[in-house]
Amino acid sequence: MELEQDYRRERGSGNGTETAYTVEARYNYPQPTQIGGQIFDNRWCEVKFQDSAIGVPRCAPFNRRTLEHGLLGYAAAQALRWWLHAAAEADNMSGLCLETRIVSHKISYSHKIETVAAHDHIHGDDRSNCMPDWGKTPNVDVTGAARHERKTKP
Repeated sequence: MELEQDYRRERGSGNGTETAYTVEARYNYPQPTQIGGQIFDNRWCEVKFQDSAIGVPRCAPFNRRTLEHGLLGYAAAQALRWWLHAAAEADNMSGLCLETRIVSHKISYSHKIETVAAHDHIHGDDRSNCMPDWGKTPNVDVTGAARHERKTKP
C-alpha cells in the first residue's frame, strides 16, 4: 500500500568508521614450513585462525562490522600474533625465521532509514486484533499493559 506523500519521511541516517585488524606472517627462509596448521613461505599472507568457544575473543560485541567481515580487534590481533610465534617456537625452532605484522583496515559505513510503504491495517469486520472474548472490548491502557481491577470484599 502506497504511503501518503506527506507521511514519507526519513527516520534516521548515520555514518562512521571502524578500525579492524588482521595478522600477516611470512617464513623468511628458502623452504616453506607449516606453523599452526598453515603453510608459510617468504611472501606475506594473512594468518587464518580457527574460531573456538574458548580462546581469544575476536573483538568487543559492539564492533559489529569487525565481526561481519571476519576481522579482529587490536588486542585479539596482538594476542593471536604472539600465539603464532609461540606455536612456531615450540615446533623445532621454526620461530627463528617467522616474521609477523598487524595490518589495520578501515571499515567505512553509512545508513539511511526511510518509510517506504504501509501494509494492510486492521479495521471493520477483521477481528484478528480482538481478544478471544468476542463482542467485548479488551480493557487495555495506552501502554498496552492489561488493567487489573482490584476486587474488594462486600
